[in-house]
Amino acid sequence: MSLKSKVVTVEGIGEIEFREPLYENVEPLLNASEQSNKLGSELLKLCTYKDGKRLFDGPVGVSTFMKLLAHVGDCLEVCGMDEGKKD
Repeated sequence: MSLKSKVVTVEGIGEIEFREPLYENVEPLLNASEQSNKLGSELLKLCTYKDGKRLFDGPVGVSTFMKLLAHVGDCLEVCGMDEGKKD
């Protein structure tokens, strides 16, 4: 079994990759009910890679984050959390 990934092009940033995180890294987010409204942004922090490195391991400006936030659906898809999505 392999982890999923998806590459997308984000205007002004270039190609980024969303990588499926390990369950052990996501479990605390799922168990924290007060965090539920932040799940998408927290998953972006875990899953977003650029040039083979996790993007959020370094400083990320708000304009970059807002561009990435538009792709939270791609991130959720990689994590298998897009079940309600209609094609």
